[in-house]
Amino acid sequence: MDNNVINAICEALTARSILSLKFNFRGVGGSEGTFRDGKDELSDVNAAISFVETQKEIDRGRIGLAGYSAGSAWGLTTGCQDARIKAMAGISPPLSMFNFSCLEKCSKPKLMISGTEDNLIPVTPFQSFCNTLPDIKECHTIEGADHLWWGFESNIAKIVADFFKRTL
Repeated sequence: MDNNVINAICEALTARSILSLKFNFRGVGGSEGTFRDGKDELSDVNAAISFVETQKEIDRGRIGLAGYSAGSAWGLTTGCQDARIKAMAGISPPLSMFNFSCLEKCSKPKLMISGTEDNLIPVTPFQSFCNTLPDIKECHTIEGADHLWWGFESNIAKIVADFFKRTL
């Protein structure tokens, strides 16, 4: 909830009149529950989507999903399978730690972003992974950015917000 990347993205979405919801996964911050190695975190994403869908201000035909780091693994996995999600963004997806194979057959618009100095996602494997994804996709590498994105928040926030403005 108090992450520089997520905060910047939410602010950029709001500036483009796109509503956003951010949440902590179970066991993070003040959230109830216990981290379960991703088993229940997929349920957290699904619950967030279900909550968003019930809000009267939301156009149910234009729901997107963005996730950062491990959140991208759980978010993109859920987004591929959930018909309510129309477009997805993954920021710093930890490719060596999670299985992202669901994206290889996912025809939804997807945006992938990584930094060239990210110690968890080396740029060559990231680019190779992006090449395996079906269209419709956008892949960006940001020169000099590491996994924490300090100093690059506005760059990625603009890319994500512009992507959702175009695709939703």
